[in-house]
Amino acid sequence: MKTYPSFLVLLLLLVLPLSGGDLIPFNNFFVSVETKDWLNQREEGARLNVTVRVSRSAEEPKGSTSIDVDCYEFEAGQRMLSDADIKAFLAAGDAAQKDKEFREVVTTKTYRGDKETTYEVVDVSGKKLIRMSRGEEKAEFLPREAVKVRKALAQARSGEAWYKKLLHDDAMPTPIEKARAPQSIGYFLNTPIGTVSGRGIGYEISVASHSFGKAPRYYVEHQLCLYSVDGELNGTLSGAWVAGLLKEISAALEAVDAGKPYSFKSEEDGGRSYSVTANLKTKEADVVLIPGKYFKNRDAERGFFGHVQLAEIRKLIEDCDQRIKWLQANENLFFIK
Repeated sequence: MKTYPSFLVLLLLLVLPLSGGDLIPFNNFFVSVETKDWLNQREEGARLNVTVRVSRSAEEPKGSTSIDVDCYEFEAGQRMLSDADIKAFLAAGDAAQKDKEFREVVTTKTYRGDKETTYEVVDVSGKKLIRMSRGEEKAEFLPREAVKVRKALAQARSGEAWYKKLLHDDAMPTPIEKARAPQSIGYFLNTPIGTVSGRGIGYEISVASHSFGKAPRYYVEHQLCLYSVDGELNGTLSGAWVAGLLKEISAALEAVDAGKPYSFKSEEDGGRSYSVTANLKTKEADVVLIPGKYFKNRDAERGFFGHVQLAEIRKLIEDCDQRIKWLQANENLFFIK
C-alpha cells in the first residue's frame, strides 16, 4: 500500500494556497488517470481499462469527476460498462475462480443505443474464462482480470473522492485511505492557456502531458478551433502541423510589413490542408483551412490574423512556462507513482 509521508503533505501545503483560493488554480483543465496497469498486461489477452477523471471548464465552473470502465475490444461508441455491467463482470470473475457456472444479461446504454451484454463463464481448452458478448462483438478474460479490476476500482474511487476535495475544499486536504491521489504509471493532462480569435478560426494554446509509463513531460499544444456561424464550437484540430501554420502566419505578416506578396499551401493529409496568403490591403494573413475527412462539414474554413493576434498567441506561449512549473511542483496531486 502506498504511504504518504509527512514531508509530502508539507510540500503540498507550501506550493498551494492554504485557504480562500482554488487548490487547482485553473479555470479550464482536464486530467485522466488510468488506475489499472494495462501496460504490463499486453500478453494477457482482453482487458478492461479503469479511469478516474477530474476537470473544470466554462460549462462546469465548479468542476466534475467521473470513473469510467471500458472494454477496448469493442468498437468506439459502445465500449463503456455501467455499474450493472461491472457488477456482473466481477461476479463472473468470482464464479470462474471458484470453477462455478455463471450467466447474466445486462442492458447497457451506449452511444450506439441500448445493447444487451452477456456475461458468462466458459470453458476454453480446459480453462475457465469470463466471456463478455455485446452484439456481434465478444471478449474473453482470464479470471484474474476481475481481481485487477476490483483493485483498480478501489484506487479510482479513492482518487475521485480526493479530486472532489481538491475542487471544493478551501484548505489542502490530508490524504487518507478513502480519499487520496490514485496510484498510476502516469496521467493525461490538458489545460488551455487561452484562445485568440482569428474571426472564424480560433488559435488555442494549451499545456499538455501524456506520460503513461514514463516521467511526465509537459509540452505546449497548438490547436485550431472551428466555429459555426452562430459562434458554436464545431470541432478542433491539433498536432505539430498547427505550429507550422503559425510560422506561415508570421512569414505572411513579415511580407505585409515589407509590402511584398506571400502565399503558402500545405500538402494534403487525410483530406486536411491549409493555405496562408499575405493580404496587403487589410495588413493581415488570410488563412483557408480544409478540415479533412473526420469532419462532417468539409467546406473551407477561413480565418484572419494580424500583428495583434500574432502577439497575443506568442504571449500565451510564454505564459505556458508558469503553468508548467506549477504542474511539475504539484503533479502528486493528480497521481502517485
